[in-house]
Amino acid sequence: MARQHTVSPGSSQMKVQPEASSRDGISLIDRNVQMVLEDAYRTLSSVNIELGAIQDVLPLTNFQTKCVETEFIFRQNCNYFHIGLGGEVDIAQLEGTCVSLLEQLPLLRSCFLPIQGVHRQVVLRSNHIDPVTVVNLDGETDFDQYFDQFCPRDVETLSYKCPPCRMVVVHETKTGTTHLIIRMSHAQYDGISVGPLFQAILKSYTNGTVGPLGPDFSAYLSYAAQLRPLSIEFWRQRLRGCRPPGALASKIRPAAPSRDLTAQRVDVATEVRLPSLPRNVTLATVASAAWAVVLGAVTGSRDVVYGHLVSGRNAALDGVGDIVGPCINYVPVRVALGNGGGGAHTPGDLLRAVQTQFVETGEADALGFRDVVADCTDWPAGSDFDCVFQHQNVEERPVFGGAGPVRATLGFYERGDAGPPRVSVVTYPTGSGGLRVRLGGNTHVVTRETAVQLVDMVAKASIFLTSNMDADLQMFMTGLYQE
Repeated sequence: MARQHTVSPGSSQMKVQPEASSRDGISLIDRNVQMVLEDAYRTLSSVNIELGAIQDVLPLTNFQTKCVETEFIFRQNCNYFHIGLGGEVDIAQLEGTCVSLLEQLPLLRSCFLPIQGVHRQVVLRSNHIDPVTVVNLDGETDFDQYFDQFCPRDVETLSYKCPPCRMVVVHETKTGTTHLIIRMSHAQYDGISVGPLFQAILKSYTNGTVGPLGPDFSAYLSYAAQLRPLSIEFWRQRLRGCRPPGALASKIRPAAPSRDLTAQRVDVATEVRLPSLPRNVTLATVASAAWAVVLGAVTGSRDVVYGHLVSGRNAALDGVGDIVGPCINYVPVRVALGNGGGGAHTPGDLLRAVQTQFVETGEADALGFRDVVADCTDWPAGSDFDCVFQHQNVEERPVFGGAGPVRATLGFYERGDAGPPRVSVVTYPTGSGGLRVRLGGNTHVVTRETAVQLVDMVAKASIFLTSNMDADLQMFMTGLYQE
């Protein structure tokens, strides 16, 4: 929602002249515009941001909101990426490329501020953004040392008073190499958009101009708003009669005394080679179904629900795959594991049911989980997933190339935080035609011994599901978990 803002001389009263009250007919802020922007003005005044700096005020997705809420408490969702550009880099040209990129991407010029009790994205005009910082490393300090010292020191400066996005160009005098560091909040990107972002930087540097980057993230917000009524109806039908998540947490939570100690990261992994995948079944379906089997075995429930991280790019929006922004979302997956009644009785039943559910969800995956809880269920307010699943087939450290000889590998800061406050299962395809299973959390939600057991169970379930489509699922589950 783009608007012009003016302030009367000698007065702090704001007058708003709307350019457009909606995008494609859908209002992105469903409150009185004047009230929202006047409150925004008061908020901006309190953090020393001029009213004239505002270009736009937008809502946040549920995913963005959660990132912002945890960011300034734990600072866990602010991440640092870097690419090494080699020697003979024109630093002034690279700096200009970064500035041009910020002009094209309003999301990277945004602060996330509480306005009327709700966090919103406040887009600042490009001429109100701090310029790119250039650092020359003299002496014996190399880039890796600088980066490891810079990140934990810089994250302490994170506040509501400035956009989370920051760009730093670092030149090593000793080696003649140049590196680019970008700090971003996870409320500004997802794993899919990191690649296009850095590729755009390299291509823009070599070509001299910033090319098209896909639709603005606000176009995605508007499209998701249009989908909301149909999405609500879909999730109401899907979750009717379903109990809220929480069965796993109550089953595996460590004994109370350990919760008095500082939480420590839990991170375990294993790899398994699978038989050939069943026809028309994806590896992501196998891995997700295997996690459903593990949940059923551990909790004893035959109607399980868990969170699944999706790309959020099922929207029928031109260029959605090229959007720089966090389209990702956690959606519920509900799986019925047959036990004398309906639900899956064989691996074939289960795999077909899980894959069909993914397909049927379609564009409804844009509705945030908080909205699902509030508008589609009778679950208690604040209900959340006690475990989440993700199948990742995006390279964590991709190699980017520009139009010329410049090539760069993406690196990022390995933070030593306490780990996620719930069980998080991530699976990856391996080059050998198998599956890598990784489970994370912290010692307040799962012990390392239990995590090892759960990972082993996922591996066994994955093999079982791909070995015989007509096997007895209930018999397998009965012997899978030993307390």
